[in-house]
Amino acid sequence: MNKIDHVFHFTKTIDIVKSIFDTGFKPSYCMEKLGELDMLVAMVPFSNILLNDYGKDQVIFYGNYAIGFSRDWAINNDINPVAYTYENGILYNSINELILSTVMFKSLPEFKHHYKAFHEKGIDISQCSKLNPQIGTKSFPKEVVPIIRYICENYNEELVDLIYEFSKKIFDTNWSILALTKPYRVLTKDNIERIAYNDREWRKLYADLDVLLESDANFNEWVGKNKPHFNEPQYLLKFDITDVKCVLVNNKEEVTDLIDYLNCKFDNKVIDSLVVSKELIIGTKDTLIENGF
Repeated sequence: MNKIDHVFHFTKTIDIVKSIFDTGFKPSYCMEKLGELDMLVAMVPFSNILLNDYGKDQVIFYGNYAIGFSRDWAINNDINPVAYTYENGILYNSINELILSTVMFKSLPEFKHHYKAFHEKGIDISQCSKLNPQIGTKSFPKEVVPIIRYICENYNEELVDLIYEFSKKIFDTNWSILALTKPYRVLTKDNIERIAYNDREWRKLYADLDVLLESDANFNEWVGKNKPHFNEPQYLLKFDITDVKCVLVNNKEEVTDLIDYLNCKFDNKVIDSLVVSKELIIGTKDTLIENGF
């Protein structure tokens, strides 16, 4: 039985593969749905699978190209496996409670002038639809509503700021749990069910790139933006050519093309040595499967 001790980053073109060798991986926001809210998570994703399970007619497919690394490389670069959950499961409910308990307090800076106006005019919070404890089908925990009502009735800016800082600390402390949790079953843009668990996904995350909930003011700014989203040097996930274990290409002609490209970018003696020793295998799906991938 083959050990799955490698991770793949899949992509759609040979040009993207070459650009990754040029600059490293660039993170982007990916849409996720967790609990009852949509959210954006900045990441570089990988899959811990065998290529026997990859393809248009197999369990997952993201394109005909991939770069593969050892699982140890992933761990050494703080790339973490995803925890999968399901609706009404223990993890699902805990995450949902965390999101709904903190989302209102995360928005305190945005809405506190409303709270102040409600206080000054004696208006009850329930009269404002934006601040109603019902957002569509998303209900805030019952404990949140009286806190917001108390803030309105007894408005004190210092208190509001203290509550915000405390709730933000809770959210920031738990952001990695949000960012590393995924439903095992998801729907595609075409409303087709897909078993995300088959990905055995691992993610490179960035602590200073916020997890954005759909209630956040800047959420829609990122939806639909061309990827990659982050090109700054501090966000590049770089690697050495000796870290790469394999490269998946679509046909045999591209094997020669990519080797020529790497020879121009790196010392050709290094590339030749890696290829001859099979420390680096560049090939089609069948070739990589024959070599244990």
